[in-house]
Amino acid sequence: RILYDSRSTVLQVVVSDCPCPIEKGSFCDPRPTIAETWFLAMNKLLKPLIAQGFFQSAGRDNDLCKALQQMLVESCVSIIILLLYPSISKTQNKRANDAGMSFDGAQTLAMMEFLHLYFSLGPSMLQ
Repeated sequence: RILYDSRSTVLQVVVSDCPCPIEKGSFCDPRPTIAETWFLAMNKLLKPLIAQGFFQSAGRDNDLCKALQQMLVESCVSIIILLLYPSISKTQNKRANDAGMSFDGAQTLAMMEFLHLYFSLGPSMLQ
């Protein structure tokens, strides 16, 4: 319930613009740490659910199943937003001013694992 209630706030922070683009990737930018923590929690939640076949056996009409699905979909959408955010500038100096979160860090590994787990749930998660 706590994850579900905090999802909007957490995901808004993760996809928000950096308040200090000059110092992006430094200690001033909490987004990578927040993203890593969120997606590690999502991964921990998904692994046993997948192993138990929760989404196949619980039925889509269950309130818990709907809440989990909504949280997972919103998390996936936030990753897609982040992947489409970086500029396509050719020089490193121009890319350094991007306000999007840096992908240099453990948060990227957690996000990629989440996408793997998410898509292993099957095509029903894309509806």
